[in-house]
Amino acid sequence: MSTAPGLPDVGSVLARVESLLAGGIGPRVPDQLDPASIRWVCLVPVWTPTLAARCAMPGWGSAADLDVLDAWRDDGLIEATLTPLSIDDAGQVTPAQHLFWVSRHARPAWLSRIIEEDGLDALASLVQSIASRVLAQPRDQHMPTATWRWAVVASHATSTLPTLREAFEHELDQALSQERPEEAWLWIEALQRVAEVVPGEATTLHQRSVRRLALFDRQRSDRAMLRGYLPRRAMFEAYRDLLTGPDGVWAMHYLGGGGVGKTMLMRALTSGTDEHLPPGVVLPPTVTARIDFDHINPDYPARRPGLLIAHLAEELRLKDDRLAASEAFALLFSKIALLHERVDSDRTPAADVEEMLEVFRWACESVASGGRRIVLLLDTCEELDRLGPSGTLPDSVERTFALLERLHEMMPALRVVLCGRRPLAGTYADGEVVAAGMPERPWLRLHRVFAFSGDEARAYLQLMSVPEALVVPVLTRSVAAASSATLGLPAGEASPRYSPFSLSVYATWIAKQQDVDPARIVGDDVDHFVRIRILDRIHNEDVRRLLPHVALLGRFDDATLRACVDIRDDVADAVLREIAAQEWIDRQAGGYYAVEPELRMRLWRYFEREETSVLDAARRRVLPALWQRLDAGPVGEVPDEAVVQALLQLVHADRASVLRAWLILDTRVTAGPESAWGVRVLARVLADEASLGAEVDPGARAACLTTYAECVVREHGAAGTADLWATAWEGAQHLAPPDVRAVVLVRAASGGLTCAAASLDLPAIERWASRLASLIERRRIWPR
Repeated sequence: MSTAPGLPDVGSVLARVESLLAGGIGPRVPDQLDPASIRWVCLVPVWTPTLAARCAMPGWGSAADLDVLDAWRDDGLIEATLTPLSIDDAGQVTPAQHLFWVSRHARPAWLSRIIEEDGLDALASLVQSIASRVLAQPRDQHMPTATWRWAVVASHATSTLPTLREAFEHELDQALSQERPEEAWLWIEALQRVAEVVPGEATTLHQRSVRRLALFDRQRSDRAMLRGYLPRRAMFEAYRDLLTGPDGVWAMHYLGGGGVGKTMLMRALTSGTDEHLPPGVVLPPTVTARIDFDHINPDYPARRPGLLIAHLAEELRLKDDRLAASEAFALLFSKIALLHERVDSDRTPAADVEEMLEVFRWACESVASGGRRIVLLLDTCEELDRLGPSGTLPDSVERTFALLERLHEMMPALRVVLCGRRPLAGTYADGEVVAAGMPERPWLRLHRVFAFSGDEARAYLQLMSVPEALVVPVLTRSVAAASSATLGLPAGEASPRYSPFSLSVYATWIAKQQDVDPARIVGDDVDHFVRIRILDRIHNEDVRRLLPHVALLGRFDDATLRACVDIRDDVADAVLREIAAQEWIDRQAGGYYAVEPELRMRLWRYFEREETSVLDAARRRVLPALWQRLDAGPVGEVPDEAVVQALLQLVHADRASVLRAWLILDTRVTAGPESAWGVRVLARVLADEASLGAEVDPGARAACLTTYAECVVREHGAAGTADLWATAWEGAQHLAPPDVRAVVLVRAASGGLTCAAASLDLPAIERWASRLASLIERRRIWPR
């Protein structure tokens, strides 16, 4: 059979595939290894040689057990470590101990193969046998705690009596009541391992316990951040009036600058307790879902219109402790997945969106039993619109409002709270005109939030027991920036406003350091907040060592942090759990962790000043990992937004590095239908002073701006992009590499001409056409 020139013979291709398949089915079984041993080691979290001998593990010889251990390690079956000898406060000696286990990377392949060969019924019987042998052994130094937990859960899961739920929830209740979420998580990990081979009730119980721990973790973090919180009555009364008011006015917009208390209000409303309410304010029962709109994937809403509902549903599912809505949520996520398969960049199947919202309504009604009202809280919902066409909101925001309006038509009792720094309506429900040219939203109330007044600041410092002699120095150091007091304050108000965040920093420092005097506050040059609220609370050296990396990244997922730090595999999971448990880390949907922005910059500055060499070493480790992740995957596949932002923040002062990042991003955005991603993500980094702000070379910024402007044209049309092209043209004059300068200038001129033609601006058409012709004539578009 003939083939086309340059193509391999079909037979050879099939032979190669067959060869690859033959050599790639599952992990290799080490020579001379009892297959039963593989099952024992794979099913149980961790073994010690003594425990293996006591339980009569197949293939384990008590006389030469360390030789067996070495052989298994050499064959790649296990990982092993030797714990050091230790002596506790009572003088009890724990000798050095060998531990061995199947690595977290190899175990899925082993487990898949074992399940396929044995079947779940046979494995459940084996699990029961191993668990009974483990529980029959003494709980001494030879019994790893993780293995004992697994055996407890496994024995109940394989019992003929329905004892698993009661036994497991007893352990979970005990851990959470004692404020030990790490212990609760270890029990959940044991349950997960059992559920892999004994599904059914264990699987359902695992799902429920994960949600319960996530809700506990969120509310514990909220309560920690709310220590010393000064509730502002007007903000809570506005929220109460929204809940009890007419269904025609069903949303509230808290509008204010950064650090004035909007997010703290959200925490107080979702903390699971009434202790943070002002005296006398009583709120009706609610079920809340709180998300940060700013962290929704850039594919929303162009290609993933269901992401907002998915995030809200994940939050609401945490409140479904009775699993009353489990069927509705399962159907909802199936509907969202189907919607995302069918949608394209030009059209959203309206019927699919309608079905998604209908199922979401069903889930909400199932969760909100007992007459509770569903409240959706969206933080930073306005995005970064400073680069958008003048006077307009981003398309994602407008489409979100359309989605919320339709949802409210289905659920008239629904309430929505929005927090942000910029207006979201031209005219609000109270008739106040805020931004000319923006849509009128008669269903949206407005409540302005300002920095503390003098009376509020003094009341807060009194609440925090700050000595009177230190009040004036603290107020002097905590005056709010002018920009935070310009969102509607009366024109005649001349009294200063005070930053709640800065006040909390000094109040915490003073409470921790009893010898603080006025002179130390006035001359303060050390960030005591970082020392008190972060460093002094972390005693694990591995966690402490990761802090510079966390500060440099800002927002990251598990895989990114692992790639950016050097950490032993046997402690990595525990270290990452402790990092995620910090009160200044926000757990987000999609597996992301975000450092609270203000704290991140404080932490970064602290290391720059106090531990420069440590920060430099972290930067040398983080940067190569970010570069690799930026350029990973096929061309046309966009990188993680968090990686883009962290990398540009680290290299923003280096023109060559910014241009290198731009070339990668430009290739990926322009090689595929990723303009919606470009509009969203490039808008963020161009508006972020820490990424591509004033310190960035104007030429490098102009290059990034051309890519962003082209994305805007593809998504929204050329109208309204004139300022973008003009800025790009001006900045490109500063580009030193002649080939790059030529390309950016041609793209800016072409974009400017397209914009001018769309608006029939004849002088602009002539100007841009002349520039483009001049460039072509002098052949500047060709690399030298």
